[in-house]
Amino acid sequence: MSALAKIFVVFNFVLSVFFFGSSAVLYLTRTDWRESYTKLRDDSEEQVQSLRDRFDRIKSASDATSGELSQCRSALNNATADLSSANERLATAQKDAKVLTSRMEQAAIFQAGHDEILKSHVEKNSALSARLEEANSRRDEALGNLDTALAERNSMKLDLESAQQELHQTKVAMTQLSGKFDEIELKYNYVQARCPGAAPDVIAPAIDAQVVAVDNGEKLVVLSVGRDQKVEKGHRFTVYRGESFVGKVEVFEVYPDLAGARILFTKEGATVRQGDKASTALN
Repeated sequence: MSALAKIFVVFNFVLSVFFFGSSAVLYLTRTDWRESYTKLRDDSEEQVQSLRDRFDRIKSASDATSGELSQCRSALNNATADLSSANERLATAQKDAKVLTSRMEQAAIFQAGHDEILKSHVEKNSALSARLEEANSRRDEALGNLDTALAERNSMKLDLESAQQELHQTKVAMTQLSGKFDEIELKYNYVQARCPGAAPDVIAPAIDAQVVAVDNGEKLVVLSVGRDQKVEKGHRFTVYRGESFVGKVEVFEVYPDLAGARILFTKEGATVRQGDKASTALN
């Protein structure tokens, strides 16, 4: 039953009670019924008009209340929809929060691993820095040794050039003396043939040497001994290689620690080589 119908029922009940009460009063007082009726009618009309006015006000208030109720229901429906949407967003946000929490945990694990790796890299970098400093120190030392080696090489080159010049001078002297030697050898052979024992070989002390240079074309060798080892012109050295005899040479030019010699003869098929040994003790 609606609110308006309830109001009508109450209104009819009130009218019934009113008429019943009025009739009872008239009956009890026994007044003139016409006057009473007229008065009762007027009073009833006033009350009815008052009740109608009140009904209109109540109806207007009911209509306003119904409108407000509709608005409230609409607002409630909207609020319910918003709440549902908010719940859905909240559930989505909770899921996102779980995902973010999981990612944060993974990121923390990754950060811990990254910190370990970084620490390892720092330690390796420190070790590499130490090794680099050591390598730089060794490099500086090697550069110093290189400079020393270059200086020694230059000195050796100068010594080699000097030795080459001396060898060239020896070759020139050998060339100049070769003719004289041949002439002297012929005279020596002639004297020895005519007077055996008149021109004995020069007796040399026991001296060991090594062949440091050879020119088989010119039949010249350079021995590693000289005046400091008591080598003199005319000393003859036997050249050998291992246990094998190679040939004989004779000194014709003496330097402080070198000697130029002429190859007298060699074993058939053999040639004097650099590095061969030579000794006067084998003559």
